[in-house]
Amino acid sequence: MSKTHSAKYLGEAQELAAKVAKRVDEIDEGRQIPTDLFRDMAEAGFFNLLVPESLGGAEMQPLVFFEIIRIFALADASTAW
Repeated sequence: MSKTHSAKYLGEAQELAAKVAKRVDEIDEGRQIPTDLFRDMAEAGFFNLLVPESLGGAEMQPLVFFEIIRIFALADASTAW
C-alpha cells in the first residue's frame, strides 16, 4: 500500500471521526452506531482494511490500521471497537 493510499484512509478516518464525535450521545443512548455512519464507514472501506487487495480489500499495513482505530477511538471508543 502506498503512502498516498494510506493518507487517503487516514484523512477519511479523521472526517468520519468528526461526525462520530458529534453524535456520541446518540451512539451511547442507542448502543449502536447509527445506520448512516455505519454505511459511511463501510462505503469508505473501513471494514476491509486488512483484507488482501486480491480479495477486494485495502491490504493496510498494521501501523496505519492501528492509527485509524486510534482516530475513531478518540472520537468514541465503542465505535473503534
